[in-house]
Amino acid sequence: MASFSDTFGPGSTAYQLFVWSVVNQVLSALLSPAFTELAYGVNTAAPVVELSPADLAHAVVRSYQDASSAATAAAKSGLAADRFQVLTDLAGVAPGPQQLAEALRRQAIPETGSGADSISFEQGIRETDLLDKWAPVIKAISLLWPSPADIIDATVKGQIDPTTGIDTYAQVGGDPKWYQLLVDTNGNPPSPTELLELAQRQLIPWTGTGPDAISFEQGIYEGRTKDKWEQYYAALNNYFPTVSEVVDLYRWGQLDVPTATKLMSQRGLDADYAAKWIAYADANAIDDYRGLTEQAILAMLSLSYITDDQARVMLLGIHKGSAAIDELIAYGHIQRTIQSANQAISRVGSLYQGRKITADAATTALTTLGVEAAAIPDIIADWDAIVNVNVKLLTAAEIADAWEYEIMDVGTATQELINIGYTPYDAWVYLSIKNKAALPGQPAQGPGPGLGTVTPGTT
Repeated sequence: MASFSDTFGPGSTAYQLFVWSVVNQVLSALLSPAFTELAYGVNTAAPVVELSPADLAHAVVRSYQDASSAATAAAKSGLAADRFQVLTDLAGVAPGPQQLAEALRRQAIPETGSGADSISFEQGIRETDLLDKWAPVIKAISLLWPSPADIIDATVKGQIDPTTGIDTYAQVGGDPKWYQLLVDTNGNPPSPTELLELAQRQLIPWTGTGPDAISFEQGIYEGRTKDKWEQYYAALNNYFPTVSEVVDLYRWGQLDVPTATKLMSQRGLDADYAAKWIAYADANAIDDYRGLTEQAILAMLSLSYITDDQARVMLLGIHKGSAAIDELIAYGHIQRTIQSANQAISRVGSLYQGRKITADAATTALTTLGVEAAAIPDIIADWDAIVNVNVKLLTAAEIADAWEYEIMDVGTATQELINIGYTPYDAWVYLSIKNKAALPGQPAQGPGPGLGTVTPGTT
């Protein structure tokens, strides 16, 4: 049997292999930089290294290289064309599950279909890292549900009851511990103006806070108005008079000038306008107790009871302006002229209608009074119409006497009584009294028939 020294001793094969191994490593380390530089030079002079089949497949998917030249290059690595096509199909990335679900919901892709050329929800799930069994789940969660905020809103608006609301709220991802808080803070209270009116009518109290409180104070807190304004809205409950009311109160002595001026300034009037309102109130107060009005002054002027100068002093006393006084005095004179003319024209008309003057005399009188010639015929025509209908009628006694003296027969007398307003029965009674006995042909009681043709001078 050979000993260890025979096997690994000097001159043995093992010894020589060991020595050459050590020498090779030493030489490789010493010559490595030279060999690397030599390799760089060779590769630069002859760059023949191809992309890997995987890189070529990505280049095809990204349109960096056409499929035919990529397949030829992949063949140099020993990959057949059909296998390179499979590698190319695997190189692409499908949309994410959420995007696939949304595309399905929008009907942008069909639900089913398979194969490398298929664009479907089912194929998209297969091309992701998900197992196919999760496809129905992804499809189910693609359907949008109401948000927790929507559920709170539906509960507050009475679309679902509170029990269903909290269960649904949790189902759509809301934390139940916040449910009641969100319900309490959702929804709008009445406006501040409406809250003020509710409190004024004593339909709600002024104070009180909390989610179950119904009060003016809580209504302000629940609205968009900041809480700091609550006391000022409440102050609006105190009635504040209008400018007209302030003027009336001052006029009747319920306010002094400083107070009335301050109240009007709080209504937006400056000092100048406030002073004008005060003066207006003073003028009205004087008018009420003076007993002399503008109309009374003008009436006296038109009747010549006072002169123009006296009228001017009186109008100044009731605070009329100079320009207005001139117009009013002129108007008073016009009234005097109109009154005089009306009286004269009325007198002419009375005389003409009483048949005391002729149409020519009436025309001459109207012309003298200054009536326009074109208007005179119309005035005379109006008077003629009055004269024509101003007919004296026989009295009932005169009709009865005419029948008694056989001037009229009983039928004519009866009709004349009917014409002046008697019913047929009343006419029969009237004539029977005159006869001192009932006449034959007693008519029925009640209103008589309507008049037929109008008979001039009788009906």
